[in-house]
Amino acid sequence: MNMAARRGRKGQFKKTSRRRTNKYKGAVNVPNAAVSLVTANALTQSMFGTNLRTFLLDGWMGDEGSRYQNFNNSWEMTLAEMLMKPTQGRSADYSMGDVIKHNLSTHGAQQAMAIVGTKLAVGAVKKLGVGRSANKLARSIGAGKMVKF
Repeated sequence: MNMAARRGRKGQFKKTSRRRTNKYKGAVNVPNAAVSLVTANALTQSMFGTNLRTFLLDGWMGDEGSRYQNFNNSWEMTLAEMLMKPTQGRSADYSMGDVIKHNLSTHGAQQAMAIVGTKLAVGAVKKLGVGRSANKLARSIGAGKMVKF
Protein backbone atom coordinates (compact mmCIF):
# COMPACT_ATOMS: atom_id res chain seq x y z
CA MET A 1 0.00 0.00 0.00
CA ASN A 2 1.28 3.43 -0.95
CA MET A 3 2.02 5.90 1.87
CA ALA A 4 -0.06 8.60 0.24
CA ALA A 5 -3.11 6.38 -0.28
CA ARG A 6 -5.61 5.78 2.52
CA ARG A 7 -8.86 3.96 2.76
CA GLY A 8 -11.91 6.15 2.99
CA ARG A 9 -15.25 5.35 4.66
CA LYS A 10 -16.46 3.17 1.82
CA GLY A 11 -13.21 1.26 1.43
CA GLN A 12 -11.84 3.08 -1.62
CA PHE A 13 -8.27 4.24 -1.69
CA LYS A 14 -7.95 8.02 -1.70
CA LYS A 15 -4.85 10.06 -2.32
CA THR A 16 -4.28 12.54 0.49
CA SER A 17 -3.24 16.06 -0.35
CA ARG A 18 -0.07 17.46 1.13
CA ARG A 19 -0.36 20.48 3.33
CA ARG A 20 1.34 23.56 1.99
CA THR A 21 3.57 25.37 4.40
CA ASN A 22 3.93 29.11 4.21
CA LYS A 23 7.60 29.73 3.57
CA TYR A 24 7.17 33.45 4.33
CA LYS A 25 5.53 33.00 7.73
CA GLY A 26 8.19 34.93 9.67
CA ALA A 27 8.55 37.71 7.10
CA VAL A 28 7.64 41.29 7.95
CA ASN A 29 4.74 42.53 5.87
CA VAL A 30 6.11 45.94 4.84
CA PRO A 31 2.80 47.61 3.79
CA ASN A 32 1.10 46.56 7.03
CA ALA A 33 4.08 47.76 9.07
CA ALA A 34 4.03 51.12 7.26
CA VAL A 35 0.30 51.56 7.87
CA SER A 36 0.77 50.69 11.55
CA LEU A 37 3.59 53.21 11.98
CA VAL A 38 1.72 55.99 10.19
CA THR A 39 -1.41 55.25 12.24
CA ALA A 40 0.51 55.24 15.53
CA ASN A 41 2.30 58.47 14.63
CA ALA A 42 -0.96 60.15 13.59
CA LEU A 43 -2.69 59.10 16.81
CA THR A 44 0.12 60.40 19.02
CA GLN A 45 0.25 63.63 16.99
CA SER A 46 -3.48 64.17 17.24
CA MET A 47 -3.82 63.26 20.92
CA PHE A 48 -0.53 64.31 22.49
CA GLY A 49 0.76 66.97 20.08
CA THR A 50 4.03 65.18 19.34
CA ASN A 51 5.36 62.52 17.01
CA LEU A 52 5.67 58.87 18.02
CA ARG A 53 9.43 58.94 18.65
CA THR A 54 9.26 61.99 20.90
CA PHE A 55 6.20 60.65 22.72
CA LEU A 56 7.87 57.32 23.52
CA LEU A 57 11.48 58.33 24.16
CA ASP A 58 11.70 61.89 25.49
CA GLY A 59 12.10 62.31 29.21
CA TRP A 60 13.45 58.87 30.13
CA MET A 61 17.17 59.61 30.13
CA GLY A 62 17.13 62.92 31.94
CA ASP A 63 16.62 64.87 28.71
CA GLU A 64 13.28 66.47 29.54
CA GLY A 65 12.38 69.00 26.92
CA SER A 66 15.31 68.03 24.71
CA ARG A 67 13.27 68.72 21.59
CA TYR A 68 12.42 72.22 22.79
CA GLN A 69 15.44 73.49 24.66
CA ASN A 70 14.59 77.20 24.71
CA PHE A 71 10.88 76.79 25.34
CA ASN A 72 8.46 74.03 26.19
CA ASN A 73 5.11 73.43 24.55
CA SER A 74 2.23 73.39 27.02
CA TRP A 75 0.08 71.35 24.66
CA GLU A 76 2.67 68.63 24.08
CA MET A 77 2.68 65.54 26.28
CA THR A 78 5.11 62.61 26.38
CA LEU A 79 4.74 59.17 27.92
CA ALA A 80 7.26 60.04 30.63
CA GLU A 81 5.24 63.13 31.57
CA MET A 82 2.08 61.05 31.76
CA LEU A 83 3.59 58.34 33.95
CA MET A 84 6.19 60.07 36.11
CA LYS A 85 5.82 63.84 36.13
CA PRO A 86 2.23 64.78 35.29
CA THR A 87 2.73 68.57 35.22
CA GLN A 88 6.26 68.85 33.85
CA GLY A 89 6.38 70.01 30.25
CA ARG A 90 2.88 71.41 30.22
CA SER A 91 1.20 74.13 32.18
CA ALA A 92 -0.18 73.10 35.56
CA ASP A 93 -3.38 74.94 34.59
CA TYR A 94 -4.27 72.23 32.06
CA SER A 95 -5.38 68.72 32.92
CA MET A 96 -4.41 65.75 30.80
CA GLY A 97 -7.94 65.70 29.40
CA ASP A 98 -7.69 69.40 28.44
CA VAL A 99 -4.43 68.75 26.58
CA ILE A 100 -5.89 65.78 24.66
CA LYS A 101 -9.07 67.72 23.86
CA HIS A 102 -7.08 70.70 22.57
CA ASN A 103 -4.77 68.53 20.47
CA LEU A 104 -7.67 66.55 18.98
CA SER A 105 -9.45 69.74 17.98
CA THR A 106 -6.23 71.18 16.52
CA HIS A 107 -4.74 68.13 14.78
CA GLY A 108 -7.52 65.54 14.71
CA ALA A 109 -8.95 66.06 11.22
CA GLN A 110 -5.52 66.35 9.60
CA GLN A 111 -4.28 63.14 11.21
CA ALA A 112 -7.51 61.27 10.38
CA MET A 113 -6.95 62.18 6.73
CA ALA A 114 -3.35 60.93 7.01
CA ILE A 115 -4.57 57.55 8.29
CA VAL A 116 -7.26 57.22 5.60
CA GLY A 117 -4.87 58.41 2.88
CA THR A 118 -2.25 55.86 3.89
CA LYS A 119 -4.78 53.03 3.78
CA LEU A 120 -5.95 54.16 0.33
CA ALA A 121 -2.38 54.46 -0.95
CA VAL A 122 -1.49 50.94 0.22
CA GLY A 123 -4.65 49.60 -1.41
CA ALA A 124 -3.78 51.34 -4.67
CA VAL A 125 -0.22 50.00 -4.61
CA LYS A 126 -1.54 46.47 -4.05
CA LYS A 127 -3.98 46.85 -6.96
CA LEU A 128 -1.17 48.02 -9.24
CA GLY A 129 0.77 44.81 -8.53
CA VAL A 130 3.88 46.52 -7.24
CA GLY A 131 4.08 44.02 -4.40
CA ARG A 132 4.74 41.08 -6.69
CA SER A 133 7.75 42.71 -8.33
CA ALA A 134 8.98 43.98 -4.95
CA ASN A 135 8.78 40.41 -3.57
CA LYS A 136 10.78 39.17 -6.58
CA LEU A 137 13.40 41.83 -5.93
CA ALA A 138 13.54 40.95 -2.22
CA ARG A 139 14.02 37.26 -3.06
CA SER A 140 16.75 38.05 -5.60
CA ILE A 141 18.80 40.00 -3.05
CA GLY A 142 18.30 37.35 -0.37
CA ALA A 143 15.77 39.18 1.81
CA GLY A 144 12.76 37.13 0.68
CA LYS A 145 12.32 35.37 4.01
CA MET A 146 12.62 38.59 6.02
CA VAL A 147 10.28 41.00 4.19
CA LYS A 148 7.07 40.60 2.26
CA PHE A 149 5.17 43.18 0.21
